Amino acid sequence: QKSISKPNQNLNNSDPEANQLAELSALCELDEPLETLPKDVELIELKNLPQADLKELSKFQQAKKLVLTMNQLTSLELVRDLGKLRELYVSQNKLTRLDPKAFQKLEELRILHADLNFLEKIEGLEKCKKLEILKLNGNRIKQIEGLSQCTALRTLDLYMNQITEVSGLSLIHISEPTRPLYISYAVFCLKKKKKK
Repeated sequence: QKSISKPNQNLNNSDPEANQLAELSALCELDEPLETLPKDVELIELKNLPQADLKELSKFQQAKKLVLTMNQLTSLELVRDLGKLRELYVSQNKLTRLDPKAFQKLEELRILHADLNFLEKIEGLEKCKKLEILKLNGNRIKQIEGLSQCTALRTLDLYMNQITEVSGLSLIHISEPTRPLYISYAVFCLKKKKKK
C-alpha cells in the first residue's frame, strides 16, 4: 500500500520551504515498489522493510528527508547520490561504519540519526559541513573524533556508548547523569564560533 500524503492544512505560512516539503511527501509501506513513487518527492519514509529492494532510492534526487529505520541495512551506499538530502534517519539497522563514500555528496545534510547500530567510530562526515545534529546513541563508539570539519555541529548525542573521556571539544553543556570514569549518557551542545 502506497499513499501520497495530502497537503497539511496547518502549514506554517512563514516557512514556504517547510510547506513544500509537507506537500511533496510520500510514505511507502509493506512491499510497494519504489518505482511507483513520483521522482520529485522530498520526504520518503521506509520503516521496518528488511526485505524491500531499496536500490531505486538513488532516483529520488529531490529528496530532502529520508527515514530508513529498522531495515537491517549494513551499508549507506544507497543514499550517496542524494545530494539535496538534509535529514537522514538510519537508526536500528546493522551499520558497522559511516562510509565516507556514502556521505561524499551529502553536503546539505543537517540532521543524522544513526542510533542503535554497531558503529565503532565517528567517521566519514568530512563533507557534511552543515551538519547540526548528530545522534549516535547505543553504538560501540569509544572516542569522539572525525568531527573537525563539521563546523556547524551544535548537538552531539552519544547515549550508551563506550566513551571514557571527553577532550578537544568546546562544551557549554553536558547533560546528566554522568560518571567520573565512564560517560553513560552525554549530550554535547557545542559553542558557536564567534564571527571575525
